[in-house]
Amino acid sequence: MNKRLALPIFLTVFTDLIGFGMIITFLPLYAGQFGASNSQAAYLMAAFSAAQFLMAPFWGRLSDRYGRRPILITSLSGAILGYLVSAHAPSLAVLFAARLFTGAMAGNLSAVQAYLADITTPENRAKAMGLFGAAFGIGMILGPALGGALVGHQGTTHDFVLPFYVAAGLSLTALLMTLFWLKESLSPEIRATLASRPAESRWASLHRALRRPWSGFLIAVFFLLTFAFAGVEMTFVLWASDRLAWGPSQIGYAFAGIGLVAALIQGGMTGRLTKKFGEPLLLTASALITSVGIALIPMNLGVHLVLLGLLVMAVGKSLALPSILGLISRSAPVDEQGGTLGASQSSSSLARTLGPAWAGWGIGLWGLNFPFWSGVFFMGLMFLILAPNKRGLETGLASRPV
Repeated sequence: MNKRLALPIFLTVFTDLIGFGMIITFLPLYAGQFGASNSQAAYLMAAFSAAQFLMAPFWGRLSDRYGRRPILITSLSGAILGYLVSAHAPSLAVLFAARLFTGAMAGNLSAVQAYLADITTPENRAKAMGLFGAAFGIGMILGPALGGALVGHQGTTHDFVLPFYVAAGLSLTALLMTLFWLKESLSPEIRATLASRPAESRWASLHRALRRPWSGFLIAVFFLLTFAFAGVEMTFVLWASDRLAWGPSQIGYAFAGIGLVAALIQGGMTGRLTKKFGEPLLLTASALITSVGIALIPMNLGVHLVLLGLLVMAVGKSLALPSILGLISRSAPVDEQGGTLGASQSSSSLARTLGPAWAGWGIGLWGLNFPFWSGVFFMGLMFLILAPNKRGLETGLASRPV
């Protein structure tokens, strides 16, 4: 991997994710200022991912045709606008619209992942995705902690405005880094080849990726993984506020701890663990580890066990994310990296739409513990799907497709 080319993209992800991390620590509480119920707050969290789902393959295919850099410039500019509108939303409806728009801009992660695929060899792909996860994780360390500190323990409408401004400023920083530091990774030859092809719809791109051997299987597993996590992560704010009497600051520090674990594991251990055990085994083991961590939280046997559950859950996710992304990228030809990773990001975004919506529906019927036990069930299902296919993945993806 060319570190000189990789550094700007990691810095871009890092600064952008600080802004994202700040918002998730208090958004359900901010929605409460507009009279939103717990279920409506969960749907608001889902709105961002719904738009991301619709736009991810679009950004991925555009990045294949016109390059990764122009897509990042456009989407980061839009994110700035989305944060500013969110800060001054006069109603819950406008806040929903702003989150939809910002989510549409966040579909650019498919272009980021494709950029990493462009500058790495297949054998180093998981390590690169691990470093991407580290940039993501470090951003999620500082973001929630900063968001919690800016809002404080109680949180008022005035307090909630400041983090949106800070997030807009950090997205502006990421935009400037992209403009002045980031070099295009996609060669003119590949862009010319892709530009000569007929335009492909989002659904055609997704359908083609799902039909490719192993790509469809891995994208389905990625969906299941994200669905299980989304219901837990996006409703933990409501659960911790109700069961532990935590405010935005405590919730922010908890999320920051999860980000720290992710950064340590994905940045320092993923490459070595992958070489020793292989991506399929790590992915399979992560399902069991994660299910244990999630199960500890709703038992609510004390703050220390809740924190232990968050720690174990973070370890499982930190093993799973670079493994699944590395496997998906290896399943695609070189000139379809953007489209395939866009399809996987689309699947993840759909899961982040349906996961919180599922959790919100379940909370209305069975209470705040529902998303956690649901997450345990789906992670167990993921393990049952992966275990008998581990050897097939190891042999089927032994070489990069051409």
